[in-house]
Amino acid sequence: QRTMIASLDAIQEFKMWTSGTPAEFGHSAGGQLSVVFKSGANQFHGNVEDRYTDINLRHRHFLEQLPATGTFRYQEWGGTASGKIIKDKTFFFGGFQEHREILTESVVVTVPSAEMYAGNFSFGGRGLPIYNPFTTRQNGTTWTRDPFPNNQIPLSMFDPVAKNVLALKPWRDASDAGTIQPSGPVNNLTYNAGGSYIFQRYDAKIDHQFSTNHRIFGRYSRVRHRSAERPVRELTEVVYGNVYIKPLDQHNIAISDTYTFSPTAINEMRLGFNRRVNSAVPESYNAGWAKKLGIPGVSDETFPQFQNSGGGSFYNLGPGGKSLDVSQDYTFQNNFTKVAGKHTMKFGYEVMRINYNTLPGSLPSGQYRMAGTELPFTPNTGNAFASFLLGTVGQGVFQQNNA
Repeated sequence: QRTMIASLDAIQEFKMWTSGTPAEFGHSAGGQLSVVFKSGANQFHGNVEDRYTDINLRHRHFLEQLPATGTFRYQEWGGTASGKIIKDKTFFFGGFQEHREILTESVVVTVPSAEMYAGNFSFGGRGLPIYNPFTTRQNGTTWTRDPFPNNQIPLSMFDPVAKNVLALKPWRDASDAGTIQPSGPVNNLTYNAGGSYIFQRYDAKIDHQFSTNHRIFGRYSRVRHRSAERPVRELTEVVYGNVYIKPLDQHNIAISDTYTFSPTAINEMRLGFNRRVNSAVPESYNAGWAKKLGIPGVSDETFPQFQNSGGGSFYNLGPGGKSLDVSQDYTFQNNFTKVAGKHTMKFGYEVMRINYNTLPGSLPSGQYRMAGTELPFTPNTGNAFASFLLGTVGQGVFQQNNA
């Protein structure tokens, strides 16, 4: 079974094996955790708890000189309830717990500067030389291009697609000059970004006793994650939306039947099922962005992704496509235990069926690797953002899922 996050107050006991794992708990090379969930009884029992703190209740670290600012709110709350359905026969147990954490994080990222938006790539005289790709010609046995005077691209040469992208204002404005390098400023945006971690755990269990020798239980557990992802802090909300959530849902079912033949002979039969679904659908999916930006003859499924000529994200512009991962485990296990004097013998059998299906995120609207402002076959020349402004693509990659 894959790992489940259970409600803390739903756990009655647990065992951790770091080595010497019993034979019935195989399929793990680095340790094994076995958990027993609580059961109901003839009397009703319940509890509710809430753990809460916020920015005003959090103390500073010993070497933290300035007061904490921004947002921070942490809450862990939940409860359990158990009791009888039929006296001495059937019992229920239920538990719920939610983790909710809202916070702001100080981030330092890189965005295009105002000079770059205006086509100026001199960077105080330190910029790599950029060349006009439309002047490419052969000079003897080599290829050459004319340099842009003062590393400045005229606004009249900006490509219509680039103009449409810039009109969206997809990147946040720089907060400072950052560290100037030949390819442009680095780490020129520092600000507090919001984030959240939210997930819930649900547990329900029914126990039934047929007789003093025969009992059975069934349990259902669910984990529901809805936390905002935060790898793209330099982007505004126009492409990714207000938040970018990749839902994660996990379901776990266990049924166990125990029969005691005698004080020295016990048999347990167990059925298990686990399903984990991880999906991602950006707000830009199927929104017609390729047509809006003016890129003809391509799918409108995803937001076109722009990269530098060597690959890698282009200031993280382009959230990718729809993805889906589904894994399922089915298990059947039977264990028979026999005690003979000082010896305890256990015999058993287990069969597992594991399914894994995936729909990787594809880019049918294109992944464009910008190039053309470098001098052919000459290192330390050109600039990917300058090539983007001119609309010169060195390589286009199109991906499509067929199944």
